[in-house]
Amino acid sequence: MDRVFPDGKEAVFFGWDKSGDAAGSPELYVIDLAGGETRRLAPQLSIRMTSEGFPMAPTADNRSVLIDLPSGDLHQIVAIPRSGLGPVRVLMTLTTQPWTIDAGPDGSIYLDQVDRPYQILRFPTSGGTPEVLATSPASSLG
Repeated sequence: MDRVFPDGKEAVFFGWDKSGDAAGSPELYVIDLAGGETRRLAPQLSIRMTSEGFPMAPTADNRSVLIDLPSGDLHQIVAIPRSGLGPVRVLMTLTTQPWTIDAGPDGSIYLDQVDRPYQILRFPTSGGTPEVLATSPASSLG
């Protein structure tokens, strides 16, 4: 899960840095593509994976990284400064998790959301309407 900044100098990724401490939780990093040095972004945040992917996107102005930051039952799309300096800005709050996110050259934010509740159904052998036996909320790794 990585994305290259539009200027091509660095990439952002969610995982482990070259120290190889995979025993801990993955973190958000920026890697210098020429030299290979990494630095952690937003160490003050508890960033975790909440779906099969990790939606993130560098902004077109090369200044920020957009990610989903769950907040209770909601999901906040936040902009984290690429430099690591300055506040994390909440751009919008969503009621379901995004699966992907991208930033347009004009500052537009594109994302998709999927809601996958589960139901257990019993289908009558004679046909007709199935009986709902159980229902659960949407699937999430969070």
